[in-house]
Amino acid sequence: MAKLEDLMNEIDAINNQAWKMALSVHSDPSMRTSIKNKAKELSDRLHVLASELEQAGQDHYATRAHMISESILDLRYAIEDVPFVSLRLGHEIERDKLKEQYAAIDAIVDIGKPAVEPLIQALQEKNTDFEWKQAADALGKTADSKTARPLIQGLEEKNDAVRKWAAQALGKIGDAGAIAPLIQALKDKNRDVGWGASEALGKLGEFAVEPLIHALKDQDDFVRWAAAASLRRLKDARGVEPLIQTLKDRYEEVRITSAYALGQTSDVRVVVPLMQALKDENHSVRSAAAWSLGNIGNPKALYSLIQVLKDTDWGVRMSAAKALGQIGDARSIAPLIQALKDKNRDVGRGASEALGKLGESAVEPLIHALKDQDHSVRHAAALSLGDIGNPKAVDPLIQALKDTEWGVRVQSARTLGEIGDAGAIEPLVHALKDEHHSVRCAVVEALGEIGEPAIEPLTRALNDEHEAFRQLVKEALESIRVKTDIQTLILKC
Repeated sequence: MAKLEDLMNEIDAINNQAWKMALSVHSDPSMRTSIKNKAKELSDRLHVLASELEQAGQDHYATRAHMISESILDLRYAIEDVPFVSLRLGHEIERDKLKEQYAAIDAIVDIGKPAVEPLIQALQEKNTDFEWKQAADALGKTADSKTARPLIQGLEEKNDAVRKWAAQALGKIGDAGAIAPLIQALKDKNRDVGWGASEALGKLGEFAVEPLIHALKDQDDFVRWAAAASLRRLKDARGVEPLIQTLKDRYEEVRITSAYALGQTSDVRVVVPLMQALKDENHSVRSAAAWSLGNIGNPKALYSLIQVLKDTDWGVRMSAAKALGQIGDARSIAPLIQALKDKNRDVGRGASEALGKLGESAVEPLIHALKDQDHSVRHAAALSLGDIGNPKAVDPLIQALKDTEWGVRVQSARTLGEIGDAGAIEPLVHALKDEHHSVRCAVVEALGEIGEPAIEPLTRALNDEHEAFRQLVKEALESIRVKTDIQTLILKC
């Protein structure tokens, strides 16, 4: 998975792009149709990012990605409201200026209980929206039960933002008395308020489970979705059967959220329903079901997931490939090798990652794949062999240093460095003369990884007649020296 910071940056970028698109419609109404199509594309990408975040256990960020995805799909409403869009963009621009004001909240919280009464008074004094938010945030962080009543009253305010902040603060306090008002707040006409209530209920523990299960049958699509999201956060066994039933809900977001929620349990009852969800008409539901089956790791889902490697949607195929890697059954090796040839690179990477998790049983098929006619398969095979790290792959990878595709040579060099076998040193030193700069750089890195055994052949190579080659050798030696110095320092500590 990509770094969390990179994923969140991409989510923020998509969010900003969507709102700027909405604003651009007013200057050119003819763009409306193309922007709606683009919104769908961005929303699909966010679902993929959410899946990656789910796999990394970053539930909070995954939920944010889903929320933004839903918001983008509703862009047709936003583009009719110029002031709202302008305000939203302005908020993005100004948010850095608010850091000092947020720091004041932490200072108030540090004061403790003596600050509670003044903060409650601040809520009741009809201050500006932002001042109300500051007070609500601070009260939520104090976790004092006395603050629940004024915050519950805040759920009745006319101001949408105030109701949302009240809901979020109630989740931080953790008072069971807030459950009924928050359940009611799920039905708020403003979705941000409803989602704030959902997040809060997900923090209120076992007492919120039964009311949320009841909310799964609400007539309002959003209420059911928010209830499923809350149950997902709570991870209570009582929610399993009701969530299984919602896999057939008419609203796709409910089915998506329920599928992810069921993937966080080890309950065997969920396996067959999730396998059936692999045939859902919505690709995001199918992707969520594949992810969950991989997370559960039950071999019963093996053949269903192998079939999904042929799904029409690349995101679903990628999720299926990664799920097969998590299950770890050798019977998935051949289909995963075939998936390396997928026309979508992300699917190929997912298959490569999966093969790397299958360990020793995948070594021989991957070595064979180093000779595949498709260069992307050869590259992925070299990458997977690095994940496994079996010395059996050293000789075939040395041969791959002569591959006709420079990308394959790069990955083969890197993998040899990861395996760290001294038998690869001489071929790697020779590869320092490769015609492609990226290959030479990868070789330097590999020799640095192998370390001290590479010093002698590298030192001999300093006598080469080509200055550029000698410079690369020096870089490799310096890399080894730095690594050795670091290891020595660690040992001294």
